[in-house]
Amino acid sequence: MRSGFEAEGQTVNLTLSTEQTQLKDSVARFAAAHGVHGALVGEDARATDFRPELWRQMAELGWLGAGLSEEEGGFGGGPVETMVVLEEAGRGLLPEPLLEAAIAARILAATRPAGDLLAGIVGGEELVVPAFGDARAGGAATAHLAGDGAGLTLSGVARLVSAAAHAGRFIVSCAAGDGAALVVVAADAVGVEIEAFRTMDGRGAATVSFNGVAIAQKDVLARGEDARAALDISRDVALAALCAEVTGIAAFLFEQTLDYLKTRRQFGQPIGRFQALQHRMADMFVALEEARSLTVMAAVKMASGDPTERAYALSAARIGAVSRALHVAREAIQLHGGVGMTQELPIGAGFKRIKALELMFGGENHHLDRMTASEPAAV
Repeated sequence: MRSGFEAEGQTVNLTLSTEQTQLKDSVARFAAAHGVHGALVGEDARATDFRPELWRQMAELGWLGAGLSEEEGGFGGGPVETMVVLEEAGRGLLPEPLLEAAIAARILAATRPAGDLLAGIVGGEELVVPAFGDARAGGAATAHLAGDGAGLTLSGVARLVSAAAHAGRFIVSCAAGDGAALVVVAADAVGVEIEAFRTMDGRGAATVSFNGVAIAQKDVLARGEDARAALDISRDVALAALCAEVTGIAAFLFEQTLDYLKTRRQFGQPIGRFQALQHRMADMFVALEEARSLTVMAAVKMASGDPTERAYALSAARIGAVSRALHVAREAIQLHGGVGMTQELPIGAGFKRIKALELMFGGENHHLDRMTASEPAAV
């Protein structure tokens, strides 16, 4: 499987390979059958944010290892494959925590490639999710690893941990002495407390407390600069995946709205014939294509060996893709009228998911600051 878009010099071929196209079609068919708009609406969707049998099917289809190279324990893919999976999963409003699993897999690939835990993630045998200080605001550590040798203990709290109630293990970002550390903690370990709740998009999250949890040396993934480097690359993977998911959701909302305007009749004709609504649909289409372009840029820039260039591009893509997806979502609700926010249609569910993603991994101001700090020098 080709791991990304092909590049020759400064020219980038943005055409998906045959294998990537097949992956895209496979995810699209599965999501259409099992996503929120295909099989789950309203309270049913809120109650079913993780389905173990479908998760295993996703693993069998190669989704969970699609973004990892063979050396890392995956199926020979990279950022483009992650983009393809998350965009089509977003289009189907699949509730499973694919984004969180991609982050966990990337951290493990950066610290212990081809290890048993990573193999468990790729094979769908275990759900591992990041439990950072605030997983939706960049992962600042609010947990501390104390002791040395065989006497390590973890104390602190991680808020807004997605899919925590279904996870078998957490990857925890914590402070350790003067630096950072990444450790693996079993969800059922002594001293772990999980306070579950629902977020605005109806998906499960939790506040996870660590009360003097004993940590074995083998469960310390990285310390110091190695931990910081793994966090940095996982954050950028998260941003690229987020861009792909919001773009997929926006595409679904656009398609639903276009179909509605073709079938809803007023004054003896489809409302899609009204010029004012055609103009609004044109604006939505432009916003969607811009979001797609930014998502592709994010995937391309993930291959950059310059962390500063990558940070600037990923934050720019995140700001642009989310703002354009929100524009499409707001217009979709307005053009559907009041029914757009009811549980009878999945339009409101798509809007809520984009709003929830907007709060993950730092808000717009955070990423504007990050762009300022990493802005390329003027030529």
